[in-house]
Amino acid sequence: MIRYRFFLFLLTSFYFIYLKDVVGSRNYALHQELTQLKNEFERLQQEIIGKFEECTVFFESAKTFNQEAITMMKNVENSLVNVSNETKEWQEIQVELDVGGDRYTTSVETLTCEKDTFLKALFSCQWKIEFDQ
Repeated sequence: MIRYRFFLFLLTSFYFIYLKDVVGSRNYALHQELTQLKNEFERLQQEIIGKFEECTVFFESAKTFNQEAITMMKNVENSLVNVSNETKEWQEIQVELDVGGDRYTTSVETLTCEKDTFLKALFSCQWKIEFDQ
């Protein structure tokens, strides 16, 4: 009976030692996998944060570009309005012509209504014109 108990004790002891080794090696393997997963997660997390930062920089650049484009459009619109007003003023100027001793009055608009003419070139700022005051 003592032998049987002793044998049972040895068998149980060996079984627990075996289980401890098996469980210990499985725990170690699981710990290694968990560590690898944690490292991979941290790497991916840093990569995603980097991509978000790149997107933020891109959106800020796009926002700045948009504001600059709006400012440029306003400047162009103002310039076009000014040019249009100047053109209207220019075309409304009355010009006195002395044709063979007879005096005629007309507008710059009338003198420049035909394309590719001397008067169109003269009044289109291709040549410098000096006005009498």
